[in-house]
Amino acid sequence: MTILVADVGGTNCRFALGDKGGGPRALMRLANDGHDRFESALGAYLAAQGDDLAVSAACFAVAGPVSHGRAELTNRGWQFDAAALSARLGAPVTLINDLAALGHALPGLGPSASRAVWTPPPAIANPNGQRLVLGLGTGVNASLVATGRAALVVLEAEAGHQSLPSSVVQVLVDRLGTLPPAFFSTEELFAGRGLARLHGALHGTALEGAAIIAAHHAGDARAAATLELFARAMGAWAQDVALQYLPRDGLFLAGSVARGVIEAGFGAAFVEAFTGPHRFPDLVQSVPVQLLTDDMAALAGCLAAA
Repeated sequence: MTILVADVGGTNCRFALGDKGGGPRALMRLANDGHDRFESALGAYLAAQGDDLAVSAACFAVAGPVSHGRAELTNRGWQFDAAALSARLGAPVTLINDLAALGHALPGLGPSASRAVWTPPPAIANPNGQRLVLGLGTGVNASLVATGRAALVVLEAEAGHQSLPSSVVQVLVDRLGTLPPAFFSTEELFAGRGLARLHGALHGTALEGAAIIAAHHAGDARAAATLELFARAMGAWAQDVALQYLPRDGLFLAGSVARGVIEAGFGAAFVEAFTGPHRFPDLVQSVPVQLLTDDMAALAGCLAAA
């Protein structure tokens, strides 16, 4: 039984094949800018696999809301129709949100798929079967995962379109003196474009997210200041969602922006804000934080969900 899976973000598509209970293989990454719609990228992947490929089922993780077998990328406008894709492939197609795919992947991830950002003191660690994925990349979203007695429960959300919590607003106001109008939601701050806008608000210079990280590694103090402020805002947001969902089995940071900021050396700034003063400090500090480093985790999640 060959299952076709894809992780479709705002910037890239990742494709793979797999079998139920097995890991992804025949991996391919395609830049979305090279295709005008998902079907074009899908066709390129299928052509690379050869004419004799036959799939029994497909599961595609989409960076956007999914409803009634239809979806649209929030940050690109590609549209998906499970029935039409099923007709093309000759196999049933399931569409799921990309953060839900990461939620499905969590139980099967090995120790090399993530690294610790914050580990609770043993005296207050208190696992409760709940985990949360926060995705910060081209877009922003979250997914709560609960391990029940009979099955894994993965909840979809559109957390990127929430208003910024007051705690995050305060972090920005303390540094900038005001909240720039562009930061009207969590996605507009914590997605890649938000990192670029934050740099502009701090320094008056336009610079893309990847260039900010590269400038920091080259010793640019202004880039370092941007990344530190961003990490503190991330920590404040993570504190809020940790209290909201109590994911005592782990809060997992995912996505290119989260990974870039933490791996650039700003994990300490994140942790300082995450574990900062609160009326119920043990509730937050009992939540371990991990950085997902496996780029193919969503594909494994699609296989698990198929």
